[in-house]
Amino acid sequence: MSTEHFSITSESYVILWSPHRKQFHIETVDDRLRRNRRIFKLGKPEGDFIALDYANSYAEAVEKQKGFEVQRTNNLSDQTG
Repeated sequence: MSTEHFSITSESYVILWSPHRKQFHIETVDDRLRRNRRIFKLGKPEGDFIALDYANSYAEAVEKQKGFEVQRTNNLSDQTG
């Protein structure tokens, strides 16, 4: 997880992980908040994505996702010996 400090705006990106699907997803903070508000209004959970980190650009989000993919691969290989 990054330690740098920056302002999160609606144009920032969020890197998400789905434990159920075992996949990553990147979307804007605005899109994620809109989806979360819809879930809240309907009272029905939609997916299981959890936020891992934020980025100021899509390119930065992709790089951070790649870092998480490496971490995940290393963690899984540590568990299997």
